Formats: sequence, C-alpha cells, structure tokens
Amino acid sequence: MPTRSKEADRAALRPSPVQMGGALRRLRVERELTLEALAKASDLHWTYLSGIERGRRNPTLKVLAAVAHALGIRTSELVRLAEEADG
Repeated sequence: MPTRSKEADRAALRPSPVQMGGALRRLRVERELTLEALAKASDLHWTYLSGIERGRRNPTLKVLAAVAHALGIRTSELVRLAEEADG
C-alpha cells in the first residue's frame, strides 16, 4: 500500500493558495471593494493582492492579518473560509 509523504501530509493541513485566493476574492466582492481599495486599507500593492486572489502568491501570516483586518474579520476566519473553499 502506498504511503503519503510527510510533505503531502503537511500540505493537506493548510489551505492551498487557490483556496486562499478564492476566499479573499469572495470576501472582497461581498464587501463591494475594489482591489485598489483593499490594497490601500491593508497597506499592500493591488498587484500583490491580485496575485493572491489568482492563487499565484502564497501570502505570509503577516499579510493575511493585514488583509483580514482591512476586511473587518479575524485572520483565523479568513483561514477558515479558505479551508472550507473548493480548491
């Protein structure tokens, strides 16, 4: 019987960049924010946020905290929504 690698086990415990990006985009759109407005509120560049939303960037916890704060939610809530997202 094949076994999973330790890396695969660790990856299964966190949301993928695609899941995180999808959750971020849904929250931003629900709040009727543009990328530019969210970027300003989170002190990030809009192109960086766009990369996160497209699953091209893997943000740090510090970045996730800044974005969550700008959206008015806890960082843990953002992560939870990403974990529940289809990826």
